[in-house]
Amino acid sequence: MTNRLSSKLLLAFLALTLAFLALSGVAINWALNRQFKSYIIESKEAENLRILDVVTAHYAERGSWRGIGPTLAYVAVSAETLLALYDEQGNLVYDSRRDMRGLMRFMGQRRARLEMEGESFTYPVLVEGQEVGTLTLTLLGREGILAQEDLDFSATINLSIFLIAFLAGLGALFMSLYLSRRLTQPLASITRAVSRLKEGDLSQRVQAPGRDELGVLAQAFNSMANRLEKNEKLRRKLAADISHELRTPLTTLKGYLEAFKDGVLPPDPENIASLQEEVLRLENLVKNLQELSLVENRSMEMQLKPLDPAASLEKVYDLYHPLMTQQGITGSLILPPERVKAYLNEEALERILHNLLSNALKYTQKGGSIRVALAPVDPEGNQPGLTIEVSDTGLGISEGDLPHIFERFYRADPSRSRRTGGFGIGLTIVRELVEAQEGKIKAHSRLGEGTAFVITFPAAP
Repeated sequence: MTNRLSSKLLLAFLALTLAFLALSGVAINWALNRQFKSYIIESKEAENLRILDVVTAHYAERGSWRGIGPTLAYVAVSAETLLALYDEQGNLVYDSRRDMRGLMRFMGQRRARLEMEGESFTYPVLVEGQEVGTLTLTLLGREGILAQEDLDFSATINLSIFLIAFLAGLGALFMSLYLSRRLTQPLASITRAVSRLKEGDLSQRVQAPGRDELGVLAQAFNSMANRLEKNEKLRRKLAADISHELRTPLTTLKGYLEAFKDGVLPPDPENIASLQEEVLRLENLVKNLQELSLVENRSMEMQLKPLDPAASLEKVYDLYHPLMTQQGITGSLILPPERVKAYLNEEALERILHNLLSNALKYTQKGGSIRVALAPVDPEGNQPGLTIEVSDTGLGISEGDLPHIFERFYRADPSRSRRTGGFGIGLTIVRELVEAQEGKIKAHSRLGEGTAFVITFPAAP
């Protein structure tokens, strides 16, 4: 396909260039010949008028045509022009043919050329405004008005134009070949990369040739390849993580059931409760995965409207405050006196707060504190908005784990998360819900000092 495209581009460039050269050559040739012929006509016209002035001056001086023959004979030979003079009655006064025939015997090679008659011109001879005769001039040695020297000069010009056009055509051929290869080479590279990508090689990338359309295409391909490679890695990681999360409860269930079957353990309420706990764990995992799938694919309904989040913060905080008190944790809710609205979804906002407060409650020890604050300020200062902060003085997150906490199934301490019932999905859901409402979320934490999640939303107009 690339070869056909390069051939088409080559032929298109070459045809366009040759057509331009042909039209330019014809136009230049026509203009030069036209101007050259116009110049010759003007020159002959001026020469004819000088001859007419000589004839007019002779009659004005003598009052008749007596003695005009020698003068016209000399002029005829000098100008290589046949002259015929007629008086006012139309009678022939002088014809230079007789004199020219006698002279031609001594002209050698010029004789044959001068025997060829060209264009004729006729002028009235006026003396003091009165016509006293007519002068006819016939050019010799010419085709029409052009002499052989003029024809040779015109042929030289035409040959020069042809040679220039030929050389320009050769240059256009090489330039078209270069341009066609230059344009199709990035396409060929992208085509090869696409073929390899189709075969499963997701590491394929192409070099962007510049900032033009081909460069944009190359960047788009690289972006697509990066996304496909990332999604493939996430898919594999997701499959591994899900199988890992399912393995523990399924192994537990299998062990209990085999123990019941073999009579090792009795199916008493305590053991049944352990089985029920593992089933609930599986149910929660499936529920979280379904919720994550919905928010990542943006397939859940997200009706946004101008909303003051203060009521949602109070509602969710009031649900968790008794649990904080029960665990010996100090809780605080800070709401500003002025209220700012943002385009939010109330249900999604409450799910965000539930996840963040649930995590804070799990990892904050007795004597610690949890703080929920709303402020009508965008800390980045880019645009008016509001900020929601959920912070605690819990265990904190290490600097190495902090950049990964929003990834699916990521847990800084897997064993501790299992004890607390977490799957490493909650913060991923929080991030997706925040971004679905055109917001941003950041986490700040120090190990052993606590964690703060800061959410910003643009204000509603």
